[in-house]
Amino acid sequence: MMERSLSQWDCTELARQVITASIVGSISASTVRRILNSNKLKPWRHHLWLSPKAPRDEAFVKSIKEISSLYTRPLEENEMVLCVDEKTNLQPRPRKAKTLPALPDLPVRLEHEYERKGAVNLFAAFDTRTGKVWGLTYERKRQEEFIDFLEYLDKEIPSYITTMSLILSY
Repeated sequence: MMERSLSQWDCTELARQVITASIVGSISASTVRRILNSNKLKPWRHHLWLSPKAPRDEAFVKSIKEISSLYTRPLEENEMVLCVDEKTNLQPRPRKAKTLPALPDLPVRLEHEYERKGAVNLFAAFDTRTGKVWGLTYERKRQEEFIDFLEYLDKEIPSYITTMSLILSY
């Protein structure tokens, strides 16, 4: 069943395939459609995450295998894998009036107007095994701020972690 791309399948083909795979004895395309709709599934949709123009040479394959290994292999006690990223130009927008809580017969009430308070740049690191996130915001986004963030991580992460892999996107 996995030899074909799901992007080429419609509900008739899905019904045919689940019968062929002996998952069910019989099923109609309309039943498949109802099941998919009720579960908000769209198996024919896909998102390309690799550029078709990128070369697929040995160095590329080696890099992908190394990164995949960082995400999947068991880590030693002293190892950690962090995904590090930045979100630039975040604009804090506090509301002009405070939010009023829900009351009997009244929903939560939010002020629709807000004030602009400049912009900040967020640096964050995500521990791929525990889900813990570290983050700091800065007025500017330069090498100096990034180095400061790395020094912050060095102070925050327990000293028994002696091997740390950072996955950075650019």
